[in-house]
Amino acid sequence: MLNKYSEILSAMQYEHNQLPSEKYLLVDGLNLFIRAFAANPTINADGIHIGGISGSLASLGSAIKQFNPTRVIIVVDGKGGSVRRKKIFPDYKANRKKKKKTYKYNRSYEGYGPDLEKQMMKLQLSRLFEYFEHMPITIIMIDYVEADDIIAHIATTYNNVQHVIMSADKDFLQLCTTDNIKV
Repeated sequence: MLNKYSEILSAMQYEHNQLPSEKYLLVDGLNLFIRAFAANPTINADGIHIGGISGSLASLGSAIKQFNPTRVIIVVDGKGGSVRRKKIFPDYKANRKKKKKTYKYNRSYEGYGPDLEKQMMKLQLSRLFEYFEHMPITIIMIDYVEADDIIAHIATTYNNVQHVIMSADKDFLQLCTTDNIKV
């Protein structure tokens, strides 16, 4: 699996040398989805919440219209994404605020508890990535590597490409040290 992504990254290297006017939209996939899932109350004809899907697609479409990228890359944490860092530094992400156990987000349905919320998130996320697979989008997920690291690698390695990072994660601001990277 890792070889597949190495090939994609290698192909990107050759492409960026040939087309210096390229612009990559680098999307933090889970960040995009979770924001949409929490904020978008859209339901389908059967009354099922689909805000994660519709909100993600709308946000992505808006960013594509605004930035007109030559390539869209959606990056997602691989399985066990932070395991390596936690082995090196056990306090990694330990100082994050504990979230309150409220599960209503933007919905007030009776019986809409943590189990249903988790199930709905999984179903919508799975369906969303099925849609992405049928679009001209590159999806990158590497086991034991966080999406942040992949995005940072792409943005700092391909210097002849303009990079627009789509995420609410403020950690990406530290990458804005050159004119070709924007968050």
